[in-house]
Amino acid sequence: MIKPCMKKGSYFEGLNVVGKNAVDVTRIVASGIVATLHSNPAFLVQLAKAKAEFAKLQHA
Repeated sequence: MIKPCMKKGSYFEGLNVVGKNAVDVTRIVASGIVATLHSNPAFLVQLAKAKAEFAKLQHA
């Protein structure tokens, strides 16, 4: 099943974007996905766990 935030990316499939425009479109879509993730409590819990694990590895 495709998540709603991923479906939005399919809007750009039919567009003929190249070069800098393709990069700009990708940044816009990616920022929307990141914003969606950061509003998800389950994601935030996992992110906190990953950050704690990474901090332990840096100090090891």
